[in-house]
Amino acid sequence: MKSGFEHLFSPIRIRQVEMKNRIVMPAISTNYAAKDGSVTQRLIDYYEARAKGGAGLIIVECGSVLCPESRINKNQIGLHHDSLIAGLAGLVDALHRHGAKVAFQLSHGGKRATSDITGLQPASPSSIPIRARVPDWPEGEMPRTLSVPEIGEIVKAFGAAAARAKQAGADAVEIHGAHSFLILEFLSPYSNLRDDEYGGTLERRTRFAREIVLDVRQRVGDLPVIFRISADEHVAGGLAIEDTKKIVRILEDAGVDVFNVSSGNHDTPEEVIPPAVYPMGFRVNLSREVKRVVNVPVIASGRINNPGLAEEILSNKDADLIVVGRGLICDPEFPNKAAQGKTDEIRRCIACNQGCIDRYRMFDEDGNGLMTCALNPAVGQENRFSIGRATQARKIMVIGGGPAGMEAAMVAASRGHEVVLLEKGNVLGGQLRLAAITKPDMANVVSYFEKELERLGVDIRLQAEANYTIVDTVKPDVVILATGAIPLIPQIEGIGNDNVVTAWDVLKGRETGEKVIMAGGGIVGCETAEFLALKGKQVTIIEKNPNIAPDLGPIRRSLLRQRLVRYGVTIMTNREIKKINTRFVVADDGREIEMDTLVLALGNQPDTEHTTQLESTLKTGGCPVYKVGDSAHSGNLLHAVHSAFHSALKC
Repeated sequence: MKSGFEHLFSPIRIRQVEMKNRIVMPAISTNYAAKDGSVTQRLIDYYEARAKGGAGLIIVECGSVLCPESRINKNQIGLHHDSLIAGLAGLVDALHRHGAKVAFQLSHGGKRATSDITGLQPASPSSIPIRARVPDWPEGEMPRTLSVPEIGEIVKAFGAAAARAKQAGADAVEIHGAHSFLILEFLSPYSNLRDDEYGGTLERRTRFAREIVLDVRQRVGDLPVIFRISADEHVAGGLAIEDTKKIVRILEDAGVDVFNVSSGNHDTPEEVIPPAVYPMGFRVNLSREVKRVVNVPVIASGRINNPGLAEEILSNKDADLIVVGRGLICDPEFPNKAAQGKTDEIRRCIACNQGCIDRYRMFDEDGNGLMTCALNPAVGQENRFSIGRATQARKIMVIGGGPAGMEAAMVAASRGHEVVLLEKGNVLGGQLRLAAITKPDMANVVSYFEKELERLGVDIRLQAEANYTIVDTVKPDVVILATGAIPLIPQIEGIGNDNVVTAWDVLKGRETGEKVIMAGGGIVGCETAEFLALKGKQVTIIEKNPNIAPDLGPIRRSLLRQRLVRYGVTIMTNREIKKINTRFVVADDGREIEMDTLVLALGNQPDTEHTTQLESTLKTGGCPVYKVGDSAHSGNLLHAVHSAFHSALKC
């Protein structure tokens, strides 16, 4: 079957290694390894799912070349000792079984290898700490300056790690020279203030990287050597594309076979891990520029989450290979589905970062990493929570067509159950449709669910209010309540005034006056405030907590705050509204704040108005009932999808 993606699914040969397609899974930290850096079965299962899904090359995450001094994560995979080779070989064998080629990334964290992980003071070319521009993003501790003999030992450590990767059966190695890891710290005038042979001019700043490439090349022979580089750090005085074009020519001459083009450093994390406000393929201009000056393949990256865009980049000769990072976390079968022309079945990453980035440094009580995906609850639990056929087909009724209801219906139908989905509105999607007004990627989630439910044969009944009559007619074996939430309305004097509306009302098209007060600075309140500010409204956010959008990760929260300030939104924290008048509100400090419209965004509560009695009746009759998503308790998209997934697996 022709997919229409001829470039994306054409093979490519690099030295003696031929990859079956141009799709590259990049190194993304998981914290799924053991504390000593050894490979775990969980890590193998995670990567094997992506190999089985059709990725051409998998670059295994951030392997430490020294222990403990180069490590940035508690459960970071290691390449620092010969005792680790057997486990690495087992991982390689598992991925090779599915036709994927495997590279190990060689890394030294530099100033990012902080004492809470290593027990040591971090080291860097110069004693300059990380200068985080993102509020709540950790500032770095002061690193010590590396001596010249120490630099030589680190070069040898990279070479030794590369040799271990080769002994484990790897098809290639990648040298991590991006994102404020040690090599980039040497390359960049932003972090390298040395005046010896490793600092000053561009050639001297490149010396460390060049020596590593030469040593690695000598150790791995004909194995392809990939170099990941931040082509533009996006900081004043940092590495920019014109200098990068000179650096890559030096490194190509030293023996680099492929350049993996990234951007950003630890002080610009939004460039490293772009949230949804970044456009698709936002780094392609950088890969294009690098490709113009080298004679080796170049990898493009940066929110390339659909095969059409990947094909366009390749056909335009802006790159030779394509990174699909979070997209492969979200849907391991991305390559296979694209190759078969089943693009509608790809579950596309929406760059929400709720599961992958915001949680990758969270751990359970046993020390296991909790990195996951908001839309793919099986991440990190691939063998434990695979969707298999149920031993006995049952009739499942799902009440509510928001994200939790759609996920529950999809999983239940995938297991072979007969599924009836009731939705009281005239469309599916629930809060996702409202979210799509300010975050267009959310529309892809709704579209994906709709098409999957149709493909799986789910009986969807719109404008269907759940009651005992319809339940008695369907006679389900199990009922899943996914009725979602309704806005929380506080008991404040004046709350019933005509000029008081909810954020949901506004997103559905309700007009406001010119002066708007947003009661609540959570995610919904801030994004609705931005929506109104873009329409020219004068918006003031009043939030009782010290920070706005506390449930957002630090990168997304910082960018959201920057946009609000840019659009003229006034932010008042540590304040509450105590009284509402027709022309102003009274804050808890007694201040009167003028407004034409008050918009409520104070959170949600489960919508149980029409289901409490039904739930009781069903349980009394012996019918199992599961509550999922906001029907159980208010939460984010990850909560909605994960709770629905796990409940549907029980059916």
